[in-house]
Amino acid sequence: MGIPVLHGVAGESAHIVQNEGIGIVFEPENASQLAKCLLDLKQDQGALKRFSVQALAAAPHFDRRILAREMLMVIDEAIEDDRA
Repeated sequence: MGIPVLHGVAGESAHIVQNEGIGIVFEPENASQLAKCLLDLKQDQGALKRFSVQALAAAPHFDRRILAREMLMVIDEAIEDDRA
């Protein structure tokens, strides 16, 4: 949807936000850091635009239909390998 992400969850999802360049990661449960990120983003229209463009570009990488088809192909290949 082109909406920049402010992400306060540790782990793989934080890495996705960082690696895809779609937003800002902040410390989990840190309300003051979240507020600062919001204010910083409001002031930095260039970053807001970059994150928005990157979010739209990254979206197809996480389309559930595409991911499901890829998983089915992996399963089909595993079944074929097992039969061989």
